[in-house]
Amino acid sequence: MAAATLTVALGVDSLTRYNKNRQGSGSGLSGCKMLAVTLKHLSNPYQILILPITMFIGAEQAFIAADFSAAFVSCGWGINNIGFVMICFGVSNGIAAMIIGHLVKIIGRSPVIAFGLALHIAIMITLLIWKPDNTNKLIYFLMSGLWGIADAVWLVNINALSGILFPGEEEAAYSNFRLWESTGSAITYAYNPYLCTNVKLYLLLGLLLIGVTGYTIVEVSENRARLKELGDLKGSFDLREAQKRGKKSDEVAEN
Repeated sequence: MAAATLTVALGVDSLTRYNKNRQGSGSGLSGCKMLAVTLKHLSNPYQILILPITMFIGAEQAFIAADFSAAFVSCGWGINNIGFVMICFGVSNGIAAMIIGHLVKIIGRSPVIAFGLALHIAIMITLLIWKPDNTNKLIYFLMSGLWGIADAVWLVNINALSGILFPGEEEAAYSNFRLWESTGSAITYAYNPYLCTNVKLYLLLGLLLIGVTGYTIVEVSENRARLKELGDLKGSFDLREAQKRGKKSDEVAEN
């Protein structure tokens, strides 16, 4: 730790070197004003619709960090193995995030979301019926690795969706993302000592289904809006073409 601190202190350039003659990308709002803008943004129906899936992201991250490691890994295999299992989660999460970003460009966002939904439901059902023990250690890594992939699906896509849905309002959109993601985590940690693991899984499953329903409504609404816009453009183009043809017919008739 001491070597790392010295390396950063002596080897990294001061930020003041790069801040000269540069204007920051933020709005410069104070904390209270930023909170007011964030809460005001909740008047947007799309923001309300993606709020449950945003809370789910925080809740599922809290579950894998607290409940899975305690109720499954610690009890079934041993507390000294939690670190190895969580490393598997982190590695699979990082690799999946890079792959999913490219995959969305090829097949679109909706199929990837459907895959994440099916994967997360399958993992939670498995955890509901699985009795952890130390006879098959591979399943601990399999569950944490698959959970990392599912988490990457939500993080990549919902983060991107927040920027796509609210052009020009990205700061408020991402503030809401972080606010409600943290709220989901805080609530999960708050009820953690008082509920059984299977009840927590049922709550997560319900929140996931509500969140995906809201996301689906947003996607359908956006697709309809795009189709309507394309229809209007096509109608305008056809009208101009008809006017041109009529003008040419008049010119031929005059000649």
